[in-house]
Amino acid sequence: ITGDGMPKDAIEWYERNLNCNIPGGKLDRGMSVVDTAEIIKGTPLTDNEYLKAAMLGWGI
Repeated sequence: ITGDGMPKDAIEWYERNLNCNIPGGKLDRGMSVVDTAEIIKGTPLTDNEYLKAAMLGWGI
């Protein structure tokens, strides 16, 4: 990025943004799949349904 003439403050902002938003993001996305499956179903997920939704969420 620095080789493309990006200003130093923009690079620093981008780095802070990545460090803030990426760690844990996969967990958040994965759990949202489980939560969404339960909302769509309208009742709590069985252990097997939870496992399937969690595996799908892990892949996202």
